[in-house]
Amino acid sequence: MTLVAAFRSMDNSVLLAADREENDPAYAKRDVDKIYRISMHPFEIYVAGSGPSAPIAKANMEIHKSLEDAFASGTDLLRGYQKVIESTLRSVHKQFKSTLDAWPMHLAIVVRLKIPETPPILFRTDGDAMIAEQEKVLLG
Repeated sequence: MTLVAAFRSMDNSVLLAADREENDPAYAKRDVDKIYRISMHPFEIYVAGSGPSAPIAKANMEIHKSLEDAFASGTDLLRGYQKVIESTLRSVHKQFKSTLDAWPMHLAIVVRLKIPETPPILFRTDGDAMIAEQEKVLLG
């Protein structure tokens, strides 16, 4: 089971944390990075998830690729990043429908815009929707 927590501090920054253990019943425990970082103009995005590892890994890669493709096509990502991410989440949910029906995937997403004095934006997912949160996100 993955544990993910994100908390907003008094100075408006966000701390995103996740455990580092992945269990494979056929093998053993291993250390893995569970926070995925996407750094591009005009932001940095951090994604951590709880649920089945294959859909989470696919979501991370597909979100990254979709944002890069949107940027390359001239999309205004300052206004459109949420639509791009939600569209990608819809695609991942379709690809892993039976798995996610049995064991849902939940993501904590932190968006740090590269604009001075702009606090990070904290989201949690509910299916393929991104829900803005003010204080904290706890997933497990």
